[in-house]
Amino acid sequence: MAREKTAASAKGKTVPNEQLRRAREQHHLTQKELADKIGVTNITVNRWENGKVKPGPYYRQKLSKFFQMDDEDLGLSSAVENRSSTREIL
Repeated sequence: MAREKTAASAKGKTVPNEQLRRAREQHHLTQKELADKIGVTNITVNRWENGKVKPGPYYRQKLSKFFQMDDEDLGLSSAVENRSSTREIL
């Protein structure tokens, strides 16, 4: 699945992901171009950037690899989420 509901969206509030949008714009890509490069629709990228949903682990990894940035630097996860994900893997 390409998305996970955010805590904010579950409460009816959305927080735009400016870090992801900024990374995309710095690479001079449209939402559609980024979507095509990582295998999702432009609507999905729009939802990620507008904070309606967060990408699942598979797409967080693809975005991190594409932009050569950490999840946290792209606004995709917090340090706390990264630590708990690492624990789940171990």
